[in-house]
Amino acid sequence: MSWNLSPRLRQLSLPILVGAGTLIVSALFSYQVEINNRAQAESRLRLELRLAVGHLAARFDFYDRNLNSVRSYFYAAGHQTITRSAFATFVRTHELQAGVPGARGLGYIERFSPDQEPDFLKRARADEGPDFAIRQIAPHSGDRYVVHYVEPEQPNSQAI
Repeated sequence: MSWNLSPRLRQLSLPILVGAGTLIVSALFSYQVEINNRAQAESRLRLELRLAVGHLAARFDFYDRNLNSVRSYFYAAGHQTITRSAFATFVRTHELQAGVPGARGLGYIERFSPDQEPDFLKRARADEGPDFAIRQIAPHSGDRYVVHYVEPEQPNSQAI
């Protein structure tokens, strides 16, 4: 088969083919660069996510250890023998507040049934003073969960 091309078209055919080939190769390289960039971005995102999850897990573990420290203190000493000043000293000496960034305080909530309320109030008033009272958001007949101690006390006084 013979191609009857004009001399002018024959002259331009090589530059046109080279230009078209260059465009095709550039498009393929551009596509490959986009794929590589996406893969790198996804890889970096996965790495950042793993690091963030690791830091978050470590932070929660630190909070958990500090809360377990307080719980162990109450179990070891006997929750009915601990006083406000003893709890304040415990929190200060363990620097729990500094070790738990973002926490507004560390507290102890005591649970008891309504029939144990008089005994609780007697013990609490001996430790906290005669004005100690239990405040309820909404009256109910179930178990009481009273925020008994919170440190630091001043910024958390509404909780007590």
